[in-house]
Amino acid sequence: MNDNRLYLHASDGKVAFIDLRDVGEVAADMLTNVSSHAEETYTLTGPEAFTFYDVARLLSDYTGRSIRYEPASVPG
Repeated sequence: MNDNRLYLHASDGKVAFIDLRDVGEVAADMLTNVSSHAEETYTLTGPEAFTFYDVARLLSDYTGRSIRYEPASVPG
């Protein structure tokens, strides 16, 4: 991120980022309460989905730098 941009192919797609501490909490519970999680499947997501335009804005606000999202093109 030396040039203050996020460059990836996501367009306006949204991602529900999850805090790794939350993943760790779920994993710890699963390892200590195995029988209550047997045969279960979980989808872990964050509470809100963001576009990478949103992420760039949030990073800009947090760091005080002007960070922009630039959609990458996919060779055809």
